[in-house]
Amino acid sequence: HDPLMARCVVLKDGEQKIALVSVDLVGLQFPAVQEIRKLTPGFTYLLVSSTHDHEGPDVIGMWGRTQFSYGVNDDYVQAVVKKISQLVKDTAGKLTSDVAVSFGTAEDASLLKDSRLPEAFDAMMRVLVFSKKSSGDKVGLLVQWNSHPESLGSKNTLVTADFPWATVRELKKKYKCPVAYFTGTVGGLMAPPAGPSTFEYAEMHGIAVAGLAGKAVEAAKPITLTPMKVKAQRIYVPVTNRLYRLAKTMR
Repeated sequence: HDPLMARCVVLKDGEQKIALVSVDLVGLQFPAVQEIRKLTPGFTYLLVSSTHDHEGPDVIGMWGRTQFSYGVNDDYVQAVVKKISQLVKDTAGKLTSDVAVSFGTAEDASLLKDSRLPEAFDAMMRVLVFSKKSSGDKVGLLVQWNSHPESLGSKNTLVTADFPWATVRELKKKYKCPVAYFTGTVGGLMAPPAGPSTFEYAEMHGIAVAGLAGKAVEAAKPITLTPMKVKAQRIYVPVTNRLYRLAKTMR
């Protein structure tokens, strides 16, 4: 129905260089991210964030033909790794110092529902607006919204990025610049409000999210993103779900 995209923002401060990547997938796993990092040396940190799109290929292993089969196409994952690595390199090759940054927010809880208790909402839209210092023209937007892209339901058979495809389309049309969409704190199950599982509904909701992002863009105030500091730590969380533990042993 619409292409799955990887989108990238690269920031540089002196010798530090950071890449922020978002992919229209349910959850690109850590080994793939590690491989991308190996293929793109020279970065202080490279983040790969998945939108948690339920309407794309299985990159986790939970959508096999049966509950006992592995659903990942390893060749597809390798293709994604290579394309993201090239994207990061290409984006880093376009770095410019003629950029000013603004940060804006807007809030609308009516664009969300939480189907699991306890209900917990983060209805804040956050945007970074990158503009040319010399002219003020926008050169890019980083949009961060907190909702599962799963408006189309389980019966959809077409590959799609779900509602973010319409959000990105509308923002690119309005601001005439690239748009990187990131999913944020989705909680237990923050998702679009209940509606028909149709592309018409996904598009309508995506347009509404774009409208909220537009309010955040218009409210944006200048900020500085330097000096940059990155700290990462690997943590281990015990898995107590018996079905998850069984699935791990069966693979």
